[in-house]
Amino acid sequence: MYQPLEHTVGETWPTKARRAAKRIAYITSIHLIIGIGARNVEAVPISIGIEAIVYYLEDQFNLLDNRIQVGDYITGYYIYDSDTPDTHTSPEVGAYWHYSSDYGLSINAGGLKFKTDPNNTSFLISILNNAGLSQQDGYLIRSYNNLLLSQDVYMSLIDWQLEDYSGKALDSDELPLAAPVLEDWQDTAFHLRMGGAKSRSETFDIGAEVTSASVIPEPATIAIFGLGCLLLCLNPKYEYLKIAFSM
Repeated sequence: MYQPLEHTVGETWPTKARRAAKRIAYITSIHLIIGIGARNVEAVPISIGIEAIVYYLEDQFNLLDNRIQVGDYITGYYIYDSDTPDTHTSPEVGAYWHYSSDYGLSINAGGLKFKTDPNNTSFLISILNNAGLSQQDGYLIRSYNNLLLSQDVYMSLIDWQLEDYSGKALDSDELPLAAPVLEDWQDTAFHLRMGGAKSRSETFDIGAEVTSASVIPEPATIAIFGLGCLLLCLNPKYEYLKIAFSM
């Protein structure tokens, strides 16, 4: 049971306010820790943000309306479930299928959005660990069903693939909880691909090299970080932090 806030004789108002704020922050942090601990027992969505540079473009029929050019920077992210089961029987291959609308891939390029269809999600993350005769590692994400790019232009696929022929990039075929470390992968040549069409003969294809990949923090993680900053600011020893955050 929570105790009422104490009032010490002779305390100034700032001291009383600081004491009350500390008590509230402490109670809030307890609730956050308990809540996050309970969530960790369940599945956790992992969000990976990526940045890339377009290095290849084939759009003979101008289906992209000249909105994407070689050298353009593009951004995006993909979301997957950390608790997704491996449906592949081989110990060298992990196949992690997602069918929920909460997961998938989204890329922004030239004002266009290339995105998994939330109403028909078929999103795969495939992990290879010392697989095949070459004993190579692999990391693949692929969205099979995607939203229309425009009224009459559909997306056939969006995927991103990494390969390491030394077999040192991964330790197992388990679903990673962190973003790929790009420096660990030898073959990043074709990286991110996006393809689509208006008809069987009218197609487009985009290739981009991913230059960075990093985990996007969950809101709860950001909340804990903010709470920690609040507690520091309430401590007189860290008066300079109050000044920094007020700038």
